[in-house]
Parts: sequence; C-alpha cells; structure tokens
Amino acid sequence: MHTSILFVLLFVIPPILAYRLARRWGRSGFKWAAICFCTHYFGLLLLLLLPSKATPTLQRYRLDNPQCATKHGMSCNSCGSRSIRIWRKQWMFSVKQYHVCNHCGQSLYTT
Repeated sequence: MHTSILFVLLFVIPPILAYRLARRWGRSGFKWAAICFCTHYFGLLLLLLLPSKATPTLQRYRLDNPQCATKHGMSCNSCGSRSIRIWRKQWMFSVKQYHVCNHCGQSLYTT
C-alpha cells in the first residue's frame, strides 16, 4: 500500500504536471514529462525556473497573425477561439501577463 502511494507521488504526478505546464507555456510536453519522470520534482522545479522561449508581444502577434485581430478582440491563431485567459507571472517586481487560449491551451502573446 505504501509503495504504491510512493510510486504515484514520485513517478506519476511530476510528469503529468510537467506535461500540462510545458504545453501551456509553449514548450515540449513530452520532453519535460520524460525529464520529470527521471528526476522527479527536481525536473518540475527546473521547468518552473528556466526561462521559456520568447512569447511574442501583442504588437508582434498582430503583425504575424493579422487574421486574428477582430473588432471584438484577439483570437487564437491555432483554433480561432476568442476565449483567451490571462496568466500572470511575477518575479520580484516584474509582472508579465501571458494570454493563453482557453480552448487549445496555446500561449499566444504577452502584455
């Protein structure tokens, strides 16, 4: 009983969390899941601390995807959904807002 709980805590939860967070932040979900399967929570900590690839600003997103700028706001360039949520990431005094599609989970742009 105790070994199965320990197995789940060490080998199942970190890869699942890493996969979901990595996909949300525009990273390779399978790569980070494999890293966390081998390194457990240390890999999850690396995922949270290492900088991700640069998410474009709103102006850059508009230039790259002119079809996504509607009169009612922005839409996702992958699925076309207009349901976009904001995730805030704060490091010390710097606050960055990531706009993420509610439908497909892709990170679209920052403000």
